[in-house]
Amino acid sequence: ARLNAAKKAFFDDQEELEKIKTNGIGNTDLDRHYVASINNSIQSEQSECKIMRSKNERLEVLLLGLRQGCIRLYDRLLPYYSALMGEGEPELNDIDSTNAKKAAKDTEKIMKATE
Repeated sequence: ARLNAAKKAFFDDQEELEKIKTNGIGNTDLDRHYVASINNSIQSEQSECKIMRSKNERLEVLLLGLRQGCIRLYDRLLPYYSALMGEGEPELNDIDSTNAKKAAKDTEKIMKATE
């Protein structure tokens, strides 16, 4: 939500800057000041987008590592599951799924099964 708002503000600022560059607002000094403030706003939005993107990439790596660790632990404990829990194997969907919601639910099931 914040990223979308930042992108919208960024594009709005760029459009406004282009309008001012073509039409001007009358006073040259005011034009330069206004253009400089818009450029600063655009740069701050760009830096915020870069920060958000890097946070998202780090979170993605963390979640992928967690999922892979859970799958490895599940594979190691699977032979002992029925002896420990007195049940058959837990039923899971396709573990190599690319659907994020399905993968998250499977990871949650794996974590519960390995507890």
